[in-house]
Amino acid sequence: MAKRVTKKKVNSNEMDGKEFFEAIHQIEQEKGIKPGYMMEKVTQALLSAYRRDHEGVGENLVMEADEEKGTVRLFLKKEIVEVVDNPATEISLEDARSVLPQAELGDVVRMEVKAKSFGRIAAQTARQVIIQGIREAEQGMVYDEFSGKENELLTGVITRIDPRNGAVALRIHSGS
Repeated sequence: MAKRVTKKKVNSNEMDGKEFFEAIHQIEQEKGIKPGYMMEKVTQALLSAYRRDHEGVGENLVMEADEEKGTVRLFLKKEIVEVVDNPATEISLEDARSVLPQAELGDVVRMEVKAKSFGRIAAQTARQVIIQGIREAEQGMVYDEFSGKENELLTGVITRIDPRNGAVALRIHSGS
């Protein structure tokens, strides 16, 4: 009879968080992007993705990323009211007290948003914002490299021409 092998249960969120931060650092190193820039872009991407799927949320979203603990959490701030007019930004006193017993009218509570509440479109939006952030960083680095060489004579060799869109790849040499 074969033995049944049981795997040790590992907190998958913790592993995902560590891998998440490692991936961001790897992108920054490979592309030569300044540290922290990609985390800022990822934060923007997640916030805009959630806002796209959930109308009326506005600026009530907060993201907390703790690299030491390996956690990335998204919170929605809601004001405690008697009558809920906007469920995206308000919560009833009864509902708030079920989560936080000492809650009072007028308080603001933070409700954690789970990643499962992101839709397919929102995930695509986040992906596009991240890709755009990488492109902006790369363009900024190229600009910074050449802005100091204004009024300087440079020579270059065309290494490739894309026939579809006419894009040219150059290898540029400094005149000195």
